[in-house]
Amino acid sequence: LRFGRYADSVAGYTAALAAANASDQRLPSPRRPGLRAATILPWLGEALASSNRLEEAVAANTEGRDRLREFLAREPYLVSARRQLAYASSNAARIAEARWDFAAAEAAGREAQDCYEQILKLDPDNTSALNNLSLVYGGRARTA
Repeated sequence: LRFGRYADSVAGYTAALAAANASDQRLPSPRRPGLRAATILPWLGEALASSNRLEEAVAANTEGRDRLREFLAREPYLVSARRQLAYASSNAARIAEARWDFAAAEAAGREAQDCYEQILKLDPDNTSALNNLSLVYGGRARTA
């Protein structure tokens, strides 16, 4: 994604998703089956959005967010899942903004903000979460 080769990124994330799903089917089962795939889906969504494939981007990102929320419902202190949900929600806000769906952008931005604030409650010195929270505030200001 960083070099602007979005089609290559879509192919790479699609392969990563297939590998993560295949890995979950092997014994011994991972401790949190499906978590790796759930974290890959938002990255695939970002690559699809950058390729102007917005409907597919929304579907991938929504599936990833839904899966991450399921993990967090079972394990609310799973910071890796919370961080990925924050990232996915930030992406969802940007995609919604691009589609002129400002209500959805606001809701997704609020979810990202909540995630980063919860991470900072667990780890107040987490400069990455604090930096990302500032970006979320800026994004939400655009859609206000």
